[in-house]
Amino acid sequence: SSFRLWKDVKSDFNNQNIVNRAFGGATLLDLIYFQNDVVLKYKPKKIFIYCGENDIASSEKVTPKMVFKRYKTFYKTLRKQFPDTPIIFVSLKPAISR
Repeated sequence: SSFRLWKDVKSDFNNQNIVNRAFGGATLLDLIYFQNDVVLKYKPKKIFIYCGENDIASSEKVTPKMVFKRYKTFYKTLRKQFPDTPIIFVSLKPAISR
């Protein structure tokens, strides 16, 4: 939801071409499952990924190693579809409430 609720991202970056496909509660498994609807069909020029915190905070026993494996799975799909597109992974932040 950090990116989903970022309502002025276009003006913050002075770029009206930004397509914010963030959705609340997203996990990397969700991104992998919905990759066609969320990323692939847009043929992006740059991809920013901010995901993984909900994986760790889920009721499952998800380890950082599992999150990294999920990220690599998603990354490989993106790289296969968009070999020259910059992919930026935004680091997870500590969430004291979790």
